[in-house]
Amino acid sequence: MKAIETKGIFTENKSRPASFNISQRSELCLKHMMKMADHRFGDVPFVGATLGEDPPHLVHHRLDWTEVLPYSIYGSIIARFLTGAKIGEEIQLSQRDLMLGRFNKLDGLIYSPQSPWNESYPLCLWEQARALYTLIYWYRDSEEEQILQLADGIVSGLFNLSSQKGQIRIFPQKLIRQSGMGIYNPGTLIDPLTRYFELTGNLKAYILASGLTRFMLDPANGYFNGKHNVMVSFRTAAAVINGLSKFASLSREPELITRVKCLHDQMAGKCTSFGSTPCTEPACTDMELNWSALSLIRLGYDEYWDQIDRFIRNQTAEAQFLDPSEWVREKALMGGRMNKSRWVTEQYPADLLKPPYDDYDQVVERCVGGFMWATAREHLFIPASVMLCCSSHALRSFEIIMENALQEKATGIFVNLHFNFENLIGEIVSYEPYLGKTVVIPKKDCDLYIRIPEHAINNKLALFESNQPVPIVKAGRYIYFKGAQSGQEYRLEFPLNKRETVEKQSVLNHEQARFVGEEEYQVNWRGNTVISVLPESGEEKRIYKRKYLDTDHVLYEEIRHFIPEKQTLY
Repeated sequence: MKAIETKGIFTENKSRPASFNISQRSELCLKHMMKMADHRFGDVPFVGATLGEDPPHLVHHRLDWTEVLPYSIYGSIIARFLTGAKIGEEIQLSQRDLMLGRFNKLDGLIYSPQSPWNESYPLCLWEQARALYTLIYWYRDSEEEQILQLADGIVSGLFNLSSQKGQIRIFPQKLIRQSGMGIYNPGTLIDPLTRYFELTGNLKAYILASGLTRFMLDPANGYFNGKHNVMVSFRTAAAVINGLSKFASLSREPELITRVKCLHDQMAGKCTSFGSTPCTEPACTDMELNWSALSLIRLGYDEYWDQIDRFIRNQTAEAQFLDPSEWVREKALMGGRMNKSRWVTEQYPADLLKPPYDDYDQVVERCVGGFMWATAREHLFIPASVMLCCSSHALRSFEIIMENALQEKATGIFVNLHFNFENLIGEIVSYEPYLGKTVVIPKKDCDLYIRIPEHAINNKLALFESNQPVPIVKAGRYIYFKGAQSGQEYRLEFPLNKRETVEKQSVLNHEQARFVGEEEYQVNWRGNTVISVLPESGEEKRIYKRKYLDTDHVLYEEIRHFIPEKQTLY
């Protein structure tokens, strides 16, 4: 196993508008993830942290070994590429070693072991998808052939477990029912299988991805025609939508594209426009819908850049736990366990008040930087709600910025997302939410395309080259400038749309596992940035504490970007 190494360069410190600092957020998240490793048991991670109890604690669960461990591995890979940070490299190596021990040599698949806090359990399709994602990221990071061989083993194992019926690929119903994350779980394999086919050309991966796409969309199976409740399985169904969009972007079948785009719009429509979700797991669900949107963009639907922008800078960002003062001892359940019947404590007797393998040391401080469950108005302190899946998946949304904000294509350099960002081909300086202004500094001569934010697309625009006004030329949803010069500043100015929207969100009762109506919110925006959500929560754990951003006076901060040698993990 190769040593961990992330090659790249750091820029000099620069004064930039203080808004969304992707590097800072990602480094805090990486620190948190490394603090979630349990050194007593080979650095296996805790599934999450429970902040609703006193004392708060990091939670061990049967999922630690084959679902959560993959999240920690690929989340830390993405965080290193976003930050260049060397935090916890020994832990990351230890976790990779643990992962290598989970593969069955007979069928190539991963299985959960017995541990002090859990019995082993049957093979899970959802976990095979997590393992395949991990191996793809791991290989893109280290380029070890051994990792591709393990990924080939997973694909072959899944292929052997399933059968072909016409165009449809079918897993046994018993396997679907026993797998985690509900009956939508077979469809969650489509995205990593399609990615793996793109990476290697593995034909079995293509057959599986194609057949599972047809399986999920077959009306007889009831997944998206009302027979099964998408809302109850919302987070899992979003992962299926991501896979369907991904495969559609590969196959380019017109009927499939139309169907998948409609399904994406239906799922995104059940979220608020700023990314809060019915399942209250926004970092994970937003990630799936963001990658689904990216697949639709690759099919020519550029309007979906705006969804990615809004979801990331709002609900995904607000799901990050940054303020320890949110935890108030007097409001936590003292000396007991919340929701004793829930999955988090399923392995313990109901009268056991303090799980023996959990960790109770400096828990609130160790949670800082992690991502958690949240409603549109506040963080949720339900059991294990500061979850490693949320952290790794927020980082996967941030990865979209790294790989796509500033992109070189055959026709020129494209600015797709308005975040402060720098890579080998240029720099973006965004003034949102203070001003409607984005500055682009290309590092090579090029034709330059700057996407117009959707809220400004029909408004008056101005373009400047080194402070000199130049004519506006539109190319679809982009401003086009022919013959941009390396090192020059190109500034797009547009009206910053200050507006109010009224949005509705289905409300999930976590104890009853059902939806119990809708809440209505009044949302105040500056451009694509949510300033406040009303009615405001009265709790310390409320989110959108952003009134300080409601100003035309630009606040600045010192930023240092990391530019990785590899520009993509995709």
